[in-house]
Amino acid sequence: MKFFTWGTLLCLIFGCGVPEHVFALSSSSVQTKKPLRLYFSRKSGSITVRFHKQTSVFLKKTDESGQVPYDIRKSGQRVDIVPSHRTFSIDAVTVWAPYGSRLFLKTLGKVKIFPGARSVDVYALDSIDVQGVSGGVKVQTVSGSIVLKQVGPAKVISVAGDIEVRDVKGDLSVRTVSGDVTIERVNGASFRGKTVSGNLTLTQMQVSSVLARSFSGNVQFTGGSAQFKKGSFQAYSGDLSVTWRRGLPVPHIKTSTSVGDVDIPTFSAKQQRQGQFVFRTQTGNISWGISKK
Repeated sequence: MKFFTWGTLLCLIFGCGVPEHVFALSSSSVQTKKPLRLYFSRKSGSITVRFHKQTSVFLKKTDESGQVPYDIRKSGQRVDIVPSHRTFSIDAVTVWAPYGSRLFLKTLGKVKIFPGARSVDVYALDSIDVQGVSGGVKVQTVSGSIVLKQVGPAKVISVAGDIEVRDVKGDLSVRTVSGDVTIERVNGASFRGKTVSGNLTLTQMQVSSVLARSFSGNVQFTGGSAQFKKGSFQAYSGDLSVTWRRGLPVPHIKTSTSVGDVDIPTFSAKQQRQGQFVFRTQTGNISWGISKK
């Protein structure tokens, strides 16, 4: 029987014949004084990451075979969770990591990360759900939805699937080929959003710079910032709509459309001009207004 370093230890403690196994590093071997870098790569199934106050990493899984084909290897402040076998099939794995860990995950399945990470870098072929990250976030998926809530500066890349991002502290960049994009409550210097086929909806945006482009879809922006400098909105086939936050200086507005209506109210000379909005559309309507609140 082939044994593995940490798997052997816990196999002796918990027994290899029971369905549930826990693979863990000893508390003294993982220090959290410096950020822990956790790398996890798997071929299939979903990954769920939770956080605890302990200084160890746990890997839990219950399945019919009663085996978890992974080894946990530590080198300095880096922990690698790697396959023990070349071929395997597991539906779901839950990883428990220390609060403040830096996560690097790669899977062909789904990813769900609960609050507690310091930073997150995820590549998946299915859906990604990330919450409560104090630092930077980078997520990429091929086919699946993306949900980010209460995160720091973020970069989102998707091929096919809807994207929902809420409560961001920092810059935000979103790029997708097919899928609707919904962004709410961003407080940072800039937002960059591009989609080929899908609507782009931005709400309560407190940023100084905005770039929003959609080839086939509508672009809607609601919000504004006292530090606003420039906004650029482009749609080849779709409507452009901006509702500016009441009480803020009104920006300069430039429009360009081949086929479509332009609806922009007239502002008095007393209203201070600050920053600039640029609208470009080929076959859509353009509307601009002030929020009632």
